[in-house]
Amino acid sequence: MSPIFIFGMARSGTTLMNTLLSAHPNITIPCAETKFLSNWMKKNASQHSNYPEDFGCFWDQYSKSKNFSYLGIDADAVLFRILATGNHDYKTIFDSVLSEYAAKMKKPRWGEKSPGHYRYVNVLLEWYPQARIIWMLRDPRDIIASLINKYWAKGSVLHYAQRWHTSLRNYEQKWAGDERVKLVRYEMLVNNPESE
Repeated sequence: MSPIFIFGMARSGTTLMNTLLSAHPNITIPCAETKFLSNWMKKNASQHSNYPEDFGCFWDQYSKSKNFSYLGIDADAVLFRILATGNHDYKTIFDSVLSEYAAKMKKPRWGEKSPGHYRYVNVLLEWYPQARIIWMLRDPRDIIASLINKYWAKGSVLHYAQRWHTSLRNYEQKWAGDERVKLVRYEMLVNNPESE
């Protein structure tokens, strides 16, 4: 089964969509963001995960990270999945992590929600050509108002407004015509969830 990816600047929207989809008996999406592509793969881009030394270094760091621990899965079980494939590339690692999460939840189809992954749609669709992507869009004023009050949010109003604009422009210029990518407006989802 093909995975489902949810992203966009609307964190409350990605959480709501995650909750709706994970209520399905065959779909599970972790509440925690893996940030696998946007943080981990990007940070280690100079390393070749297929080289044993590079893979060992990457796996040691990633499996001990908060992003991994939030998933509540066993690192040894994931490592076993990775090694069983005979491949250590980033797709195999990502797939093994989320497949182990799906096995833990006893559901056959997994998804993932990391808002920053909107920059990696091309990678995700290369890895998973049949994947479905839900691009959440929320009124930028509401996004900025909620982010400004978060202790972990370090950006300015201008920074978040530019990120929102960049995300929307990315969708419109590259993915609006792709049937695998669906734009969902948060306000429509809240006000009329069934039709949206």
